[in-house]
Amino acid sequence: MTIEQWQPESESGDNAIDFSIVEWLIGQISDSSQEQILLLVQQLEIDQQQALTPLMQLKQELWIERYRQLNATQCKNLIFFFTAAESAYAALTANEHSPAIAFNQLLKSMQQKLSQQELLWIRSNSQNRYIPNGKIF
Repeated sequence: MTIEQWQPESESGDNAIDFSIVEWLIGQISDSSQEQILLLVQQLEIDQQQALTPLMQLKQELWIERYRQLNATQCKNLIFFFTAAESAYAALTANEHSPAIAFNQLLKSMQQKLSQQELLWIRSNSQNRYIPNGKIF
């Protein structure tokens, strides 16, 4: 009989996390309007929603590290997508862990920010008070 030592998965690593749905999303929404993004959210299939569910609670640092190569338009469109998806599907509720917050941090690191109109769109399409800036303290 052999005894094996249990090794927990790394909390910070993304080896076991499947980001393929996010890669697909980036391709779909790169040049989309807010209305097109809302339509895409409404058309998500069950398996796509299920693929997004475990990603919604990931640490902000993981999102930032993985997607720091995105441009400002891609970051904004992902903010809009995750804002709308969280409102549309209860299983995607992330509150202070919303990926939209991480993408807003990326946007700020590019010396960019959301316009007043974009902030109003987020407010009108989300009940999550943490989007886009996260916790105050």
